[in-house]
Amino acid sequence: LKGTSHYSYAKFTVSGATGTITTATLKLKVEDQTIVNGVTVSAVTGSWAEGTITWSNDSLSWGGSALDTKSSLSSGTWYEFDVSGSVTGNATYTFGLKSTDTSSRTWATKESANDPELLVETNGGL
Repeated sequence: LKGTSHYSYAKFTVSGATGTITTATLKLKVEDQTIVNGVTVSAVTGSWAEGTITWSNDSLSWGGSALDTKSSLSSGTWYEFDVSGSVTGNATYTFGLKSTDTSSRTWATKESANDPELLVETNGGL
C-alpha cells in the first residue's frame, strides 16, 4: 500500500524471439480477494530486486498511460492484460499493477502452481 493505492510488480525477460513482436499478453491469476475497483497495468522502468522492494524504497518510474485496465477482478480467476505497447523485442520488462481497492489481495506468484506468464507472439515464430 502506497498512499491510497496497492501496487504489485512483475518482471519478465524475453529472449530468443525472432521476427517482429505482434502481441504480448501478461497473464495473471487472482489468488485471494476480489478486486472491486479494478486494476491498471503500466510499463515500469527502474532497478529493483524481488524480495527487497517495499513501499518506502519504491523508486520505479511508471510509463505514461496504462497499457490495459480490467474492472472488478474475481478471486480464483485468470486475467489477460494486453501489454503489446511495451514489449518490442528481446529484453527485460517490468509491469506495474495498480488498484485503489482498500483491502489487500494476492496475485499468484512464480512460487505457486499458477505462476504469471508473459505470452509473446511474433511474425517469425515464438
